[in-house]
Amino acid sequence: MDFEKFYQENNVQSLYGRYITLEDIEPILKKWNTNNQLNTVGYSVEKRPIYSYQIGTGKTKFFLWSQMHGNESTTTKALFDFLNLLQKDSEISRQLVESFTFYCLPMVNPDGAFYYTRENANKIDLNRDSQNLTQPESKVLRECFNAFKPDYCYNLHDQRTIFGVDDTGKPATVSF
Repeated sequence: MDFEKFYQENNVQSLYGRYITLEDIEPILKKWNTNNQLNTVGYSVEKRPIYSYQIGTGKTKFFLWSQMHGNESTTTKALFDFLNLLQKDSEISRQLVESFTFYCLPMVNPDGAFYYTRENANKIDLNRDSQNLTQPESKVLRECFNAFKPDYCYNLHDQRTIFGVDDTGKPATVSF
């Protein structure tokens, strides 16, 4: 497989650079909302919507969320490239949506994305709030998990380039 070509065919080119906010992803999500796949599942501290997007009909369920840390936009771009692939009429997309159901929260921390900070508007790291659930964004994430009952979960994060891929000398860009 020509991975460079595959990437170019599925890359959401309107999402680029380091700063990805709700204003960047909303038009794409609304464009892809052809069959009520998009829902507002809650709101951030500053009342920005938190969206879910569900696609696929398969028995095995994947729950993916991105930008829990508002300044980690790389995985949001990767998630949108993946969702873009699923929109296509191709053999691989048909196999994926028939075999699996994907439930995504593409931006858990829209306030942090707006301010380009790791924390939410209350200065709380949502990843550290997963047990206490003191923040509205953390509660939304837990409620979605409980309602969807996934087989697999992917908490998507950017990775600092000081971390590498095994002993290849290549930096890791994302982690989950």
